[in-house]
Amino acid sequence: MKHLLTIFFYSLLMVVMLSGCTAMTTELHAARDLNEATESYLFKDEFPLDFIPRTMEIAAIGDSLTKGVGSRPNSGGYLHYLESSLMQTGAFIDINIHNFGVRGQRTDQLLERLGEQEIINTLKSADVILITIGGNDIMKIIKGNISQLDISDFKNALPAYQDNISQLLQQIRNINEKATVYLIGVYNPFSTLIPEIQEFNTIVEMWNHVSQDQVNQFSNMFFVDIASIFNEGLNVLYEKDYFHPNDLGYEKIADAVYNEMISSRRMHTWGNPMIQAGRNEE
Repeated sequence: MKHLLTIFFYSLLMVVMLSGCTAMTTELHAARDLNEATESYLFKDEFPLDFIPRTMEIAAIGDSLTKGVGSRPNSGGYLHYLESSLMQTGAFIDINIHNFGVRGQRTDQLLERLGEQEIINTLKSADVILITIGGNDIMKIIKGNISQLDISDFKNALPAYQDNISQLLQQIRNINEKATVYLIGVYNPFSTLIPEIQEFNTIVEMWNHVSQDQVNQFSNMFFVDIASIFNEGLNVLYEKDYFHPNDLGYEKIADAVYNEMISSRRMHTWGNPMIQAGRNEE
């Protein structure tokens, strides 16, 4: 009888221990599943973009493409269309765009402007920094060698342009270590009007190659190629100067920037969450 009680006691003890282990295992599995799900959302970019709406800060610097020359009055050039596309994602409750575009701006002039306190303060708080630059550097060479223009003039100017782009990107990164930066390339406005002049396509390719190469030297920076937009035979040029984009041209540029934003998979890191505490209604 005593032997049977001993067996019963140990059997009961084993059942209790096994039950405890099973419960503990279940809890551990649940905790692990929760951790994996959280990690999946937070670190694998599987959280829906519109899960928590955010406010976003964009700083746009550069030349007439940033200013929006050629677009309808007060339409804002490509930035207007880009803002619309970003808002349609549902990820942002508000987008603040700070436009520092200056018509005729070259890389050396933009470098000087980066010392202005207003621009520094805006860049510091930006989630995204957009840059359009380079077209006026090309135009300076054209104007300076108009009587005997040769492709070698552009090749000789490339080292200085490369140095300016490198300094520009480095200075921006020194001001803001975390912002996502998009450098928008240059295009050939003459391809639609004078398609026979193929040399300008070569020049644009050289300029864009330099910009792409310099962007690749930094993390969280991306190059947006827009040259093909102006080679598709579309009516994308401003009729008063046939140099700047019109509204369709700016819309196409905005599409190119937005597509690069999607491809770069950084959108989930931008902005400050807008969380409103609930209140009890009486």
